[in-house]
Amino acid sequence: MNWHGATGIWLLAGLLFLSATGITWSTYAGAHVTEIRSALNWQRPQLVTAPAQSHAGHHGVEGTVTDPAALDYEGVLDAAARRGVRMPVEITAPAEPGATVSVTEIDEPFRWTTNAAAVNPTDLTVTSAVDYWRDYSVIAKLADWGIRAHMGFLFGLLNQLVLLAVAVGLVTVIVRGYRMWWQRRPTRGSNWAVGRPPARGGIRALPPVAIAAVGVTAVAVGWFLPLLGWTLAIFVVVDVIVAAVAGRSVPEEGESP
Repeated sequence: MNWHGATGIWLLAGLLFLSATGITWSTYAGAHVTEIRSALNWQRPQLVTAPAQSHAGHHGVEGTVTDPAALDYEGVLDAAARRGVRMPVEITAPAEPGATVSVTEIDEPFRWTTNAAAVNPTDLTVTSAVDYWRDYSVIAKLADWGIRAHMGFLFGLLNQLVLLAVAVGLVTVIVRGYRMWWQRRPTRGSNWAVGRPPARGGIRALPPVAIAAVGVTAVAVGWFLPLLGWTLAIFVVVDVIVAAVAGRSVPEEGESP
């Protein structure tokens, strides 16, 4: 059995998933993802925590609570719970006079939601709320769940064990790949040689339409993932140069080597 190939096939889904969900953290590709999500309204809903109008004051600032030690945390939690925010949560105290207290659900295994509420610390009214099932688009939900699974939060220990298996499998594939390369090194008479690598220029055997499709796809992926695009372009240039040099070094028919 070709363990390198078999392991790679099993790892393919996991590696594609990690690549797709990790793109958002990339400097350049992540910017493209942000632009697309913004244009299609696929972004995460934002909780409004701006200064709220208070019934205790005439202008919404008088009588508001700004000292974290003076907050009625039980009242804040009760108010948020009435809007669907469940423990465990993260509480953020007001950053300025008149601002609200934000209460946001935090990650825990098998939690699918990230509900949040902004609570006026003076009268404990909810001024803004984010309901996960109502306010998140389908794509925003999928992106959120994907990122949580990528970080090992979504399914807890099971999630982390799967990520560990993918990591170990990836290391195995890399090591076996280098071993295969070493076995196929161009050393004549080696007892370890197991064959030559595929011949260069195989893409020229494809139909013109297929070649054009490969080129267009490569350019599109290179634009969306700039670092991948630049490294792919450098690889192609180096490969062309190596092929040209190798072609000149091969003696023509009728010439002595």
